[in-house]
Amino acid sequence: MVSYWTLDESFDDLVGGNDGTQSGGVTNATGISSGAMNFDGVDDHIQIPDSSSLDLNGDMTFSFWMNSEDLTSNALRIIHKNSAYQIASAVTATGGSNSLRLYNYNDASYCMSNQIYTENEWNYVTIVQNSGTCYFYKNGENIGAQDN
Repeated sequence: MVSYWTLDESFDDLVGGNDGTQSGGVTNATGISSGAMNFDGVDDHIQIPDSSSLDLNGDMTFSFWMNSEDLTSNALRIIHKNSAYQIASAVTATGGSNSLRLYNYNDASYCMSNQIYTENEWNYVTIVQNSGTCYFYKNGENIGAQDN
């Protein structure tokens, strides 16, 4: 594990020392078992200083809780590291929403989930990229895979 942020009223990395600071007015909210953070979808974000420990390439895993009112817009960033990788909301080619896309800037590849979260509910999302294939999990259940 490279980093672990609980985001329950703190922006501290409990594993890797990659502590963040809030920008844009991130507020406290109620989470599953304790606090959580509320982002307005416009300008709220957590800034984490650049660190070589976050330069992921190849196999990687991202896990996070999310509760979204609406992510029907394309490319609302959830996780982003400049010139490396990004997880963002996505609208599929057929117009479906509630999908997420993992984009790897290193080789311009991406993979996209299908209906990975339910709006207005807490969803535990995990995206695993392993040997060129992305696996998508919602609340611990594998909901599909896609080559990137």
